[in-house]
Amino acid sequence: MIQVVTVTPKQIQVALSGDLCAEEAKALKNNLLGYIDSGHPFISIDFSKVDYIDGNGLGALVFIHRQAMDKKGHLEIKGLQGNIKELFELAQLNKVLAIK
Repeated sequence: MIQVVTVTPKQIQVALSGDLCAEEAKALKNNLLGYIDSGHPFISIDFSKVDYIDGNGLGALVFIHRQAMDKKGHLEIKGLQGNIKELFELAQLNKVLAIK
């Protein structure tokens, strides 16, 4: 679930909570694509309150990352912990995405 979206002139800051599965991933992707298309390609997503992510969620993040890069921006992931951090490392997304 998208909990908070803060728009600054330089960056979109998003805080997620709960699960990031198919339905939530689609909503996140559509929401953030709107910002990217309107000239805000720098996105930061806080995962500190995310309990679970599946392949749809990971795929949405890679898609958002590519779209942001196409617009000369980037996607930053913050607050990874526990099993979710391990999943990102296992999928080697820590080598593709900017993780802090």
